[in-house]
Amino acid sequence: YGHPVTTHWSNTYQRVHPQVAALPGIDLLCIDAYRSDLSDAVQSSQGQLAKLLWASIDDPRQGLAQYAKGVLVTEYGGSSQGSADASMRVDHACGAWAALVGGHAGSPMLWWHEWVDQGDHWQPFAAIGAFIAGEDLRGGRSDDCVVTGGSGDVASRMWMQTTRVLAYVVDLDWNRRGGAQVRQTQVRIALPALPAGTWQGQWWDADRGIPGPTFSTVHVGGEFVLSVPEFSGHVALKMWLER
Repeated sequence: YGHPVTTHWSNTYQRVHPQVAALPGIDLLCIDAYRSDLSDAVQSSQGQLAKLLWASIDDPRQGLAQYAKGVLVTEYGGSSQGSADASMRVDHACGAWAALVGGHAGSPMLWWHEWVDQGDHWQPFAAIGAFIAGEDLRGGRSDDCVVTGGSGDVASRMWMQTTRVLAYVVDLDWNRRGGAQVRQTQVRIALPALPAGTWQGQWWDADRGIPGPTFSTVHVGGEFVLSVPEFSGHVALKMWLER
C-alpha cells in the first residue's frame, strides 16, 4: 500500500543482519539502544548513550550508514531489564538530542512508558520540541566537533546544512552514570568546515528547552572554534548564516 517496510532487531546495531538490512524491500532499520546489551569489546567506549547512538550510524565496521537507509531506535532506556532511576533519567534527557545530531531518522523511543507517565517525566520531550520547532532537517550531515577543555570526558556532535548548524555538547561521564552533574567551564568546540560569512547563534538550555541571547560573529571560513558557556550535563547550539 505504499507504506515504508521495516523489521526490528533487538539489542544494539551490532545485531543487525547484513543480508536482511540490504534487502531492497526494507526501507527503515529499527534497532534497540540498551547500553547493557553492548558487547564487552565496546562497553568501555560506548557505555554512554550518546556514543552508542552515534556509533549505530557511523561505526566503521558495523555502522548502519552503509545501507543508506533511515535508522530508528524503537527501544531504549537504561537496560532491557530496567535500571536505576538515575540511569533512566539521564538516558531520557539525552536520547533525542544525541539522535538529532547523530543522523537518526527520528527521536529514539523510550521503552519505559509507564515510568514517563506515572512519574510525569515529560520535560525532555518539551525541550527538544522547542529546539526543533520550525527546523527543516533534510539535506544535512552529521559530524563530530573537536572538544577541548572542561572536566572529564566531554563530547560534541553537530547536524550541519549549508547555512545552518545544530550542535549538542554533553558531559559523557554524566551521560554514563546519571545523577549529580559537574559544572563544566572553559569548554571549547571546533565546528569543521563552515562557510565564510556572518553567523548568528544561540546557546540553548537542553533540559528546559530555553534559548539564550543571540550572538553574532564573522567567520573567514573553515574550522570554527567557539567557547561554550558554563553548563551542567548538556547544552545545545543553533547557528545560521546571515543572508
